[in-house]
Amino acid sequence: AAKHDLGLNGRPKPPKTIVIFVHGFATPPASALEDSNALWQHIRESNDAVRKTLKYPPEAGSLAFFTFLWRGDFGGLAFSKSRQAADDTAPSFVDFLETVAREANGARLVILTHSLGAEVVLEALKILRHSNGRPVVDSLILVQGAVPFYSIYNWTVKIVFLNPSDGVTRPDYITQCSGKYAAAIELASEVTFTVSAKDRVLGRAYY
Repeated sequence: AAKHDLGLNGRPKPPKTIVIFVHGFATPPASALEDSNALWQHIRESNDAVRKTLKYPPEAGSLAFFTFLWRGDFGGLAFSKSRQAADDTAPSFVDFLETVAREANGARLVILTHSLGAEVVLEALKILRHSNGRPVVDSLILVQGAVPFYSIYNWTVKIVFLNPSDGVTRPDYITQCSGKYAAAIELASEVTFTVSAKDRVLGRAYY
């Protein structure tokens, strides 16, 4: 992508919002494309419905949609191998994101990930953060993000020790813990992270 024109500048009316979808774990390319096409159709239909309710609706062609494909389909029991693939893919996503940002012309940039696609994007934002990269993500949406929820925050742990034998409380122990991606998400103006109590896969992988 870094060596090619994505065609955003060549449009008669440049898009005002660009959506990038990054699929998740154990999704072959053909399935990922099928899912992304269905998602794009739903986004367009929803956008059209919203436009009808607005007094000053945005232009119908104000959206652009991209799907970023990566290799994470090594089988349902190869989660660790897929995680490594997600990390290895991050530099490629950096190149892609920089190309989109270069052609965006001020358009709002939304990144939507599913499952392990979150790790692809967050690892890429870590690279951009460390290299003082300038692309800014307006909205980062991590749907069932396959990363620990606490990894996107700086957090404090406070522990109170209670001796069961004498009931005496020991002094508090406080430690500062830096989330793995806490600095990376500073490249996004808004972050949404969804979880589900019914997600048994991620429920086993991350408490």
